[in-house]
Amino acid sequence: MELEWKKIVLYAIVPSCIAGLFSVAPKFYDIATEPKAELTFDAVVGPELQTAAGYQKIVSVTIENTGARPLTSVYGSVAFEGGKLEASKVNGGNALKPTVSSNAAEVSFSVPKVHPGEKLTISAMGVVTRAAASPVVTVRSDETLGTEKKIEGKRVSSWQAAFNSLLGGVVASIAAFFAISLWLLRTIGVGAGSKQDLLVFIPARLGMVTVLAIPNLQEASFRHLADRLLAVGLDPQWRPKAVTALKCMLLIKDMQSTSLKIVEQNLRMIGGPVVNDEVIAKLKAASMEMRMLMELRSAMDEVVVADGVTTGGS
Repeated sequence: MELEWKKIVLYAIVPSCIAGLFSVAPKFYDIATEPKAELTFDAVVGPELQTAAGYQKIVSVTIENTGARPLTSVYGSVAFEGGKLEASKVNGGNALKPTVSSNAAEVSFSVPKVHPGEKLTISAMGVVTRAAASPVVTVRSDETLGTEKKIEGKRVSSWQAAFNSLLGGVVASIAAFFAISLWLLRTIGVGAGSKQDLLVFIPARLGMVTVLAIPNLQEASFRHLADRLLAVGLDPQWRPKAVTALKCMLLIKDMQSTSLKIVEQNLRMIGGPVVNDEVIAKLKAASMEMRMLMELRSAMDEVVVADGVTTGGS
């Protein structure tokens, strides 16, 4: 009986197991090597402005197929819950032709297919009744849900956290010392307030009265000005001026990297096909530091003249 069981195992069960493995192996291979479907988005919310109607917000969302296979029925929306949508724009470039729809509080789009690496941008301006109420962004496709890009940190032990905190404090103190020293050196040469001068000069040179009327404009940031220019540029009537103003901002070499990215992103949104990588690269190559205030103003003036925009009020 023992011999027969050995024969059964050797001649029946083992070959069956081997045949079964070979039959399912291709399926496991297909699963392991199947291209990953991934849809991500990056939402940038501009500064909050209080108006008579409520709290005005501007949001810009870049949606990208970061996976390895095409996605179908891609949908995205920005909603101002309990608020009002004032202006919006969806840009899919030359390759993508999004179908856009909107109502009183929401703008949305749909695209039949988005290939790996392709991007869309959706920008919207709206008013909400509550402060710090962020617009709701929804992104999805038939294959996957959209996920927001986040930087994930590593877990550290308590002693590591304490050491990192102490080290960070020392580094921050040293960095602050050098930053203040550098600021003082530059201030001695050119005088304080060059950033504030540029925040006023750019819209003033283009006669953008609406932008100049912003309360405490001189205390604003470059990204604040960039988002205000985006809001104005969503109106086709004032788009040429807003595009030229954002071009002028790209000439500021020592702007913070985040602000520079927002300026470039807003310029691409409203610039249309005339604003491409070559144009942006040329402006960045001609950029100069704020301490060269007079030269920088002259370079901005050349951009205004080259674009041929009128400088009447807006």
